[in-house]
Amino acid sequence: MYSNINLHLHDVSQPDLDWTNPEVREQLAQVVRFWKDRGVEGFRFDVVNLISKPDVLVDAPDGSGRRIVADGPTAFTL
Repeated sequence: MYSNINLHLHDVSQPDLDWTNPEVREQLAQVVRFWKDRGVEGFRFDVVNLISKPDVLVDAPDGSGRRIVADGPTAFTL
């Protein structure tokens, strides 16, 4: 019913990826391997503490969603 709805924490042109999906993680691993095979020695992953979201998102009463989406339940285990 809502297949065209995406979560955008930063910009509408940057939908958040579903890091709980193993296919998403495998695709990123392929991208990293691609560049590593070409000699890239390091990678920067910005805002990694935002990759884990609660199962249910709610409106933030103060307008800041940081406490709702930052450091989620699996942020540092994915």
